[in-house]
Amino acid sequence: DPNCGLIEYESENILCYVGDATNHDWVKRLVDLYGPFDIVIDDGSHHSQDIIASFKALYPLQTNGGLYVVEDLHCSYSERFGGCMPSKGHSAMTFFQALTDVLNYEHWSAKGRAGLFTTLTELGECDNNDLWLSSMLKLQSIEFHNSLVAIQQRRDGINSLGTRIVSEGETVVDQRVQSFAGSRLSLE
Repeated sequence: DPNCGLIEYESENILCYVGDATNHDWVKRLVDLYGPFDIVIDDGSHHSQDIIASFKALYPLQTNGGLYVVEDLHCSYSERFGGCMPSKGHSAMTFFQALTDVLNYEHWSAKGRAGLFTTLTELGECDNNDLWLSSMLKLQSIEFHNSLVAIQQRRDGINSLGTRIVSEGETVVDQRVQSFAGSRLSLE
């Protein structure tokens, strides 16, 4: 709705532009003027293909620690918006559900992690696959709410739980853990 661009805000730090986030030229102009972005809120066409294309175009262009929010995801269950019930196939909801696997990629087997790029490619080709891949490795959290998803990037690089060290000391949960005292656990 072009009228949304007429909304005035008290803060000079808030700008509203109305355009087609699936139009690469429009996105490039916006990024050149104001990018990278701290927060992106997708309240666009609500069509699954547009939501996915917008995410793939804009999420990699966010600042480290950026937040990407998509609202009105209930449209993923409506054929009118390119969705289906139950959510299968190529709906926006299915796309974001698949990202939860990418969020947890460090826990995949070594063979599985080797296929990460293939997994991301299966989620759809992007204009800049290197930028897409590096941004996906920064996924920190994906929160689903009723008809909304919020995706947060890490501020400090690649998403990882870090090295796991089991140390001696009081075992609160299970005495069998003591047998691993001082050992390092590997993801391999």
